[in-house]
Amino acid sequence: MGAYLDGELSAEDRRVVEAHVAECAGCQAELKTEHAIAAELSIPTSAKVPDGLWEAIEDELDAQRRAQPSENPVRPGLRRFAIAAGIILAAVAGTALFARSERGAGEARASSINFDVLLDSISFDPDKALKKFLVLYGAKEIRAFQVSDYASDLNFALPDLLPGGFRLLRVYGLRFGDGVGLAARYARGEEFLAVLVHPAVYKEDYGTRKDHSCVIGKHRGQKTCVGPWSLVHVTDSTTCHCVLSRLGDSPELAPILEAVAPSSADAYAQHHDVGDGH
Repeated sequence: MGAYLDGELSAEDRRVVEAHVAECAGCQAELKTEHAIAAELSIPTSAKVPDGLWEAIEDELDAQRRAQPSENPVRPGLRRFAIAAGIILAAVAGTALFARSERGAGEARASSINFDVLLDSISFDPDKALKKFLVLYGAKEIRAFQVSDYASDLNFALPDLLPGGFRLLRVYGLRFGDGVGLAARYARGEEFLAVLVHPAVYKEDYGTRKDHSCVIGKHRGQKTCVGPWSLVHVTDSTTCHCVLSRLGDSPELAPILEAVAPSSADAYAQHHDVGDGH
């Protein structure tokens, strides 16, 4: 389907796909959804400036001034100009916050990811909710074989077939401030499942909803629930792996997390000396 939409098929293969789609209601619906996503991604959008950005930039300017005292302190007018310029740059880059971290002061990094854009409408239309998230973070579709190169600093797996029979449909590359991430759309018949992969952050933003500590199989992380939907986060030293589904606490979810976050499963098992099935 991806090659068909991108015009990469031969004329003969296009005819085969079109003949199949004409008789397959499932593929007709999938094609309609992908056309809508492609159209939405082609529209330029504005990034929302995250809460607290003004104060973060102001604090950083103060810290740099204290570290390097000058005989010519920054005048208020120039100070406001510098802060405003920083906000504009951050808006262009996406929801990036200028924050201090263990890797050094003054480093720009993605320290907030807004999952509310997913969760606000997930109960009504999961594909539309995912599309909003894709648009917010500048998504571009990539091929499955390109994911390792696109997000080479992250530890993850996006198999073509997840445990339980969820098949990989599409993969999108995302931008989170100065970091990259991935969104993968899976389906089992008409059942929706999405996997989101992004850099591990010190402060995760789950919006106004309550996030709960959870242990699913060998995994420890956090879970945010909206009706029958759950967004489960499992994080290792570099990567946060998120699974959005209606599986809840079903035994099916643990092997799915293990499939997309294999390093997290190994680390958790070694740290807690946990055997399979516990």
